[in-house]
Amino acid sequence: MPIKSTLIVCLLILTSSCSNWGNKGSRSTASANSGDYDVNRSFTIDSDNECCVFPLDNRSLVSIDNPKTFHQFGAARARRRLKSSASIIGLDGDSVRAISGGTILYTAPSYNSGTKGQYIAIKSKGLIIGYGGLKLNKLRQGDEVKKGQNLGKLISPPRRHPLSRAYGKIEDLIVENKLSEDQRIGMLYIDMFVEREGIPMSDSLKKRSLPFKKRKDLVNPTDFLQDLEDSLD
Repeated sequence: MPIKSTLIVCLLILTSSCSNWGNKGSRSTASANSGDYDVNRSFTIDSDNECCVFPLDNRSLVSIDNPKTFHQFGAARARRRLKSSASIIGLDGDSVRAISGGTILYTAPSYNSGTKGQYIAIKSKGLIIGYGGLKLNKLRQGDEVKKGQNLGKLISPPRRHPLSRAYGKIEDLIVENKLSEDQRIGMLYIDMFVEREGIPMSDSLKKRSLPFKKRKDLVNPTDFLQDLEDSLD
């Protein structure tokens, strides 16, 4: 796979071979007002696990970096906060698989207050990937997960849930993939943290620091995910 941008993800897999991900800067969604976060930095991940697969079987129904969804990485939120995850749009009930193998750091009943679905964070050497917005299988902290392993299914909020209105607007953006009346979308939130000097991998992912309110080793996963998505073709 060719290198497509300044965002380079190089995973050293067992034999120290490298695979590069990224893309042209046009896909970058990071805000210039990111404070002392460096979400678009180039980085190298040392991993003992083969990497990586797109977390859904099919492409996102709406482009991951589409600003019209208001759910792209870096999108403005209330109180000067910026969205810390990239969102992949699928259908309610779609299976979600592990992008990379590793150990479950923890699970939580929700990604953030106001969101629907559970959250799971999986850690491998130098890398943590978080998945939100799904109904998890019976997985527990400390369990080992393999690349491509089924983690659970996307879940759509009930019709009267506050998110339903936002989801309805996103459904209007789905042109090529018309939904039938009984189909609902689900949204998979992906957080990505890459080891950074001075930040223990065991540290809590959530912080009070604006604008992302996450650890300072947070990175923008958009390019990485879109290149994995391209591999589906």
